[in-house]
Amino acid sequence: MSVRPGHVALAAVVTLATAVAGSLVLFTGPASTVERTVGDRRHDVWAWTPTSGGRGHFTATGAQVNVDLVAVEVRHRLREVVVKAAYVDLRATGPGYGLTVDLRTDQHLGRHASFVAGRGDHWLGHTQVLDSQQRELRCTRRHTDVSYRRDAVWITVPRGCLQNPRWVQFRAMAFTVVGKGALRVDTAHNARPTFTGWSRRIPRA
Repeated sequence: MSVRPGHVALAAVVTLATAVAGSLVLFTGPASTVERTVGDRRHDVWAWTPTSGGRGHFTATGAQVNVDLVAVEVRHRLREVVVKAAYVDLRATGPGYGLTVDLRTDQHLGRHASFVAGRGDHWLGHTQVLDSQQRELRCTRRHTDVSYRRDAVWITVPRGCLQNPRWVQFRAMAFTVVGKGALRVDTAHNARPTFTGWSRRIPRA
């Protein structure tokens, strides 16, 4: 895995997280209109530290705040795809944090949704939807909801932004920025920093 080192401002987190997420592929679960992950171990967060040459390495860490996932759920509805990420402890404090979700469809279409929240007035976050060439798409009705009381983030992507697919698959990762290019990452699928495969197909409800 290669990620360029350097200063990580909030505006640059999406680019860095996308590069890291590109090396992480996720869990395969049962096909249904709701894709749910349950029973994820707590304290299964990994720290990614950049090293010379633009590379880096993972080490286990007990971090929880704004990064330790307990569940990811995807609902494929008539007009939208909704991703819910449930955390151990979500707070409007600390460094920037976010959630990256890759989606692919029966039309071989790739989309990447990146949610980022951070200091100042940005704790409600901002979501971008990118195509396979990392170009931002102006999806109407795209939005994100955050509940710090319920320790959860919801990302909604209109089906039109996915060309109204018959089914979708997903992979997802939570991250928080530590500084100087370092990240902490977690998925809700197992206790390792890397995975294989996509979720199974989730047909439209």
